[in-house]
Formats: sequence, structure tokens, C-alpha cells
Amino acid sequence: MFKFQEKILLNEIKRGDQAALGKLYNEYVDKIYRFIYFNVSSIDNAQDLTSQLFIRLLNYLANNQKAEIDNLQAFLFAMARNLLTDFYRSNSNRLEMPIDEFIEENISDRHNFEDMLNDKLEIEALDEKLKILPDDYREIIVLRFVNEFSFKEIANIINSSEGNARIKAFRGLKMLKNSLKTEK
Repeated sequence: MFKFQEKILLNEIKRGDQAALGKLYNEYVDKIYRFIYFNVSSIDNAQDLTSQLFIRLLNYLANNQKAEIDNLQAFLFAMARNLLTDFYRSNSNRLEMPIDEFIEENISDRHNFEDMLNDKLEIEALDEKLKILPDDYREIIVLRFVNEFSFKEIANIINSSEGNARIKAFRGLKMLKNSLKTEK
């Protein structure tokens, strides 16, 4: 979505246009959900937090009519990071997701059992590998390789420099590579 389209949608949402909110939601819900999911590893928590994010956005827009959002995507992901911080402050231990629950909800409608099994193994492997990373590295890896953001976009989201985002991604990938070597 182009920046001018986002600005138009935001202005329409501020005026109470439900259809504009629906367009914005449809544009970003999957990306936000994936980002949150890989940070909480629970389908229920990811769905709840994703819903909370859009409620917070609505509240923000309603309470800040004159506020301008230059980069909506970065703004939403920064809100998601803050929401995750709040979530972990209120839940002192990380909640784990049973992988079977993920498979049931996301790929149970497939008829090919072999594809389902391969998907399950890939998701389990990715989830386990990401758990070894420090939170800030995992976050950047998910933004870069799952959500396919540029380093410039990631830098805006994490409120850091592009170079710092690149370094953390490099270090995170190096950690993942080393963990794969030790398994063999």
C-alpha cells in the first residue's frame, strides 16, 4: 500500500469510516499476526494480542485527531513490540504453544498427509531454532525473513539504525548456523 493511500485511510478512520478500518486491517493483520505469533508461540495469545493492537490503533487515532503517522507499517510494528513488552511484563514466564494446535488450525484442511507432516516438521524446527536466539535477534530475524521487511523498515520498527538491524540479523543468523553445525 502506498503512503498516500495509508494517509487517506487514516483520515477516513479518524472520521469513523468502518470500511477504511476494514481495508487497513486486511492489509496488515497477517503480517502483524505472524510477528506476534513468533514472539508468543501461542495461537490464542497471538490472536488476542493482534486484536488488541488494532483496538489500540483505533484509540490512538480517536484521541490524537491531529497526529500524523509518517510510516504506518513501522508505527504498527512498534505498537506490536510495545504490546508484547506489556504482555511479558504481565506474564512473567513465556507461554509455549503446542505445535499440534498450530497444525490443526492452520493446515488441517489439507488432504495430503505428507504435506501436513512436512509442514509440521518445518514449523517445529523453525520454532525450536528461533527459541535459542536472544529476543532482539529473534525479532529481527522474524521481521526480515518471515515478514520480508527491508532493513530500513526494520530500523524504523525497532527504533534503531539500519546498520544495527543488519548486525543483529547477521549475528542471529550466525547463531542459528552454529546451532545447526552442533546438531550434526
